[in-house]
Amino acid sequence: MPNNNSFGAQPSVEELTHMIKQGVDYFLPQIAGYNPRSTIVLGSGLKKLTNYLTNSKTLPYLSIREALPFWPVSTAPGHDDGAFWIGKLNGKGVIIFRGRVHPYDGFPLWQLAMPYRIMAEIGVKTLLLTNATGGVNFNMLEKGDIVIASDMTYLFMPPSPMSGPKLPQEERFTTLSPCFDRDLRLLMENVAIRNCIKTHRGTYAQVFGPHYESGLDGTILYANHVDAVGMSVGHEALVFKHRGLKVGAICMITDMLPPFAHGEVPTEQMVLENALSMEGNVNTILKGTVDKL
Repeated sequence: MPNNNSFGAQPSVEELTHMIKQGVDYFLPQIAGYNPRSTIVLGSGLKKLTNYLTNSKTLPYLSIREALPFWPVSTAPGHDDGAFWIGKLNGKGVIIFRGRVHPYDGFPLWQLAMPYRIMAEIGVKTLLLTNATGGVNFNMLEKGDIVIASDMTYLFMPPSPMSGPKLPQEERFTTLSPCFDRDLRLLMENVAIRNCIKTHRGTYAQVFGPHYESGLDGTILYANHVDAVGMSVGHEALVFKHRGLKVGAICMITDMLPPFAHGEVPTEQMVLENALSMEGNVNTILKGTVDKL
């Protein structure tokens, strides 16, 4: 697990290139015939989207790790049966990460970036991210709402997963203005409207975790125009942004931050239960979006 691997030090360009090639060589035979152009990352507790895949196959993260020792493995509740799924969704090839690895799992950020660097190398063009988030903007949001992210701040996080050696196929600098692709966001919003699903357009911040935020955290985030906050999405989005690829994000408001929660204290169980209550609508948006890509 994280504390027992030998991948803590930042690798060189040559080492990164070698590991990415290993990953490409491993995954290309697995995806043959599927031609996946999008990857979906399922948030806390979300699992049912894979039920809609046809001609699917599954690679547990632990099995991938046997072939690719640098592959990170998820440990958080709701993610601890992590697996790579490949199949057809509405007739289109798609990759689904069912189980997410978070920065607080203990892996160095460059290692968390490896699955997404490899996805970009095997031809994936669009990354669709989902996650459980805390609501900050109490004027707009309440528990159970769905936010389609329009912008993001990474200021509350440690260095970017793309710091360190630059690979030739990656940009040294990228812009987060915007972080999330406008056309992709509009597509997701239109899919929601056509299916009578209420969504909000909002801003997102990633924090490290694994603790839930304090009242002061909530006050600071609100003062800085953050609508929703979570412990993922940003480090994944940055990888695709450095490749000039499209990223979209759906945030499920599973709890409201103090001081906006009226005394309710979030728990792992509450977050998972509330995420599951939104799973059907999130899956509808994802399926409709993939259908139009």
